[in-house]
Amino acid sequence: MQKKSKKYVEKYGELGLAIFIGIPLPGSGVWSGALAANIFGLKFRKYLVASIIGVLIAGIMVTIIMVSGAEVFGVFVKAG
Repeated sequence: MQKKSKKYVEKYGELGLAIFIGIPLPGSGVWSGALAANIFGLKFRKYLVASIIGVLIAGIMVTIIMVSGAEVFGVFVKAG
């Protein structure tokens, strides 16, 4: 697995890891990103920057989804 993925890790590196961490789906996130960084031999500093960026991406995405969902829900349900 490491040999197959090495070209992608070299090509996308920290950006790819940040995007992987930033996708708010089960199985992705900081814990999985830490495991992937360790398997692919990323340096701690690069992993740390990628994880911070990824968490910010995930937070922004979830916030946008929740605010949008509340607005859409408010259209269908009128409060008292």
